[in-house]
Amino acid sequence: MFGLREILLIIINISSMILAALVFFGYNGPARIFLGFPFVLFFPGYLLIETLYPKNEDMTRIVRIALSIGLSLSAVTLAGILLNYSPWGMKPGAIFISLLLFNSAMSVLAWRRRNSPQTVFYPQRNLFQKVKKAIPLIVFTGVFLFPAAYIVCKVPSHQAEEKYSQFYLLDSAGKNEKYPEEIPRGEKKEVILVIVNHERQDIAYRAEVRMNGQLKGTISPFTLKDGQMLKETVYLRTTKPDNTLKVEFLLFKDGDEEPCRSLYLWINVI
Repeated sequence: MFGLREILLIIINISSMILAALVFFGYNGPARIFLGFPFVLFFPGYLLIETLYPKNEDMTRIVRIALSIGLSLSAVTLAGILLNYSPWGMKPGAIFISLLLFNSAMSVLAWRRRNSPQTVFYPQRNLFQKVKKAIPLIVFTGVFLFPAAYIVCKVPSHQAEEKYSQFYLLDSAGKNEKYPEEIPRGEKKEVILVIVNHERQDIAYRAEVRMNGQLKGTISPFTLKDGQMLKETVYLRTTKPDNTLKVEFLLFKDGDEEPCRSLYLWINVI
């Protein structure tokens, strides 16, 4: 019959497998955050403590929890430092896989240690007396470093996973300073439309230019690779006087009926 700590080991492994599935399928909702916090900030240290001190009498629960938080933060920091000098780099995916492998290995060792009394490492009692006195400091350190760990581990993840299409205008000189505000009737003014693909995949786009809601021009469907940029010169011309001409620039992903990005200029036609 399993005890509480054996059941906790099972829960840790099931939670890790669920989190791995969520990461694999690209899910970024609350469940991933809920499972991600203990995976990073508790599981590594707890499993290491379970491996080194498998007996219930080895240390109290509060000591296990406090040490688990501190050791988890140390493990994440060490993993990041080592990966920074590896071919994989300190990327969220690499950190996740390294922690997953570490937790899996420690789970197996912890389970074997729990069921192999002859292999138990018995620490000195004086060590635990010192640890008990250090509990407030350990807990305070864990609470203080919790926001820092979140920023270090979570913010790069958001940046790495962010996908978007960049869409902006430049003036005829290639700057974002002197956009046309007045156009004499029948004359042309030019602007430069810029599209950059940051979607992490090839995307087919189309762009439209509208004046007061009426379609005046289309940039035919074109495909940009990830990181690729397109600059297209657009000429604005009308023969009707208008004090409030609204010129819209709309960007569509191929097949979409609604634009993913939009820009506009107010122009006085004289």
